[in-house]
Amino acid sequence: MIHIPRLKHRYRFVCIAHDTSALVCEVSETLLHGELYPRIVPLIDGLRTGDEIAEEVSDVFPLEQVYFHLLRLEELGFIEETRPVDTSASAFWGILGGKAERMGEGGPPASVRLIAVGDADPEPIRRYFSNFSGLRIVDGERTAPPLDECLWVVLTRDYLEPDLEEINRLALESGRPWYVFKPAGVQPWIGPLFRPGCTGCWECLAGRLRGHRTLESYSAREQQHGKSLRLSIGSTEASVTAATAILAADVARMHAGCGSSNLEGTILSLDFRTMDLRRHHLFKLPRCPACGTGDGPVATAGIPEDPLVLVTQKKSGHRDGGHRIRLAEETL
Repeated sequence: MIHIPRLKHRYRFVCIAHDTSALVCEVSETLLHGELYPRIVPLIDGLRTGDEIAEEVSDVFPLEQVYFHLLRLEELGFIEETRPVDTSASAFWGILGGKAERMGEGGPPASVRLIAVGDADPEPIRRYFSNFSGLRIVDGERTAPPLDECLWVVLTRDYLEPDLEEINRLALESGRPWYVFKPAGVQPWIGPLFRPGCTGCWECLAGRLRGHRTLESYSAREQQHGKSLRLSIGSTEASVTAATAILAADVARMHAGCGSSNLEGTILSLDFRTMDLRRHHLFKLPRCPACGTGDGPVATAGIPEDPLVLVTQKKSGHRDGGHRIRLAEETL
């Protein structure tokens, strides 16, 4: 049992009646039934031990009941051992299911390697990440990055930048997860986090983007330079910071033990024209040339091998909204 208990920083106690109370936080409300909770919860202040709390109400409630309720509050995750310092950050990470101590000054930081491709500027992102507690920035590379233990965050002005193909190849060979991030433009893109074997890869994403950006694909073919047009030109310090903050929070979530990334296989697009934030899911292509079978983008199973031959046929005189060579009764 906890020696000197206290309510976790994110919870507030509300007494509703003599036998009904509640513990509430930003995202949840939990009712507590029984006359004992309104008596002992106000005493859980981080100053008294469990024995002292039980002694203060022993004239009304048996000791075993008090200890049972204290253990129940601990089991439900409402109380914790008193720590010297409590901050709003500990409440934030606690609500997300993480451990605040992993993001504190004493905890081991998460190492992040920023890699800029094309003409992307990593300096604004480096400055923001450097000020984010719990994250440590490792100098990035504009060439093939080393296969160390750092988490890769690849910055680009365009998700069709040719250099991303080499990054994708290295990640697939080493099984390394990595983020791609476009902070520039009026529509910053955040993510996805590619995880080899679990999500689609960059080639899966690039194939879909090429299908939607036909004019850019035509320009690249005609000029035979392979470069992207890098249309995301405009940005402000506020727009870059807003997009970077979302990415940094997702990286920190994983490091704090809050579960898997919310950007795994998902792109967030932030549109400053409308202030819309939208999610776009990346699906793994079974025939992707990089992470799939490489047999081509179109499945051909079940398609007849004989060529399609068009011939002239006399249509029936029956009209039912279409044209046919046989009556409906004959077809069935």
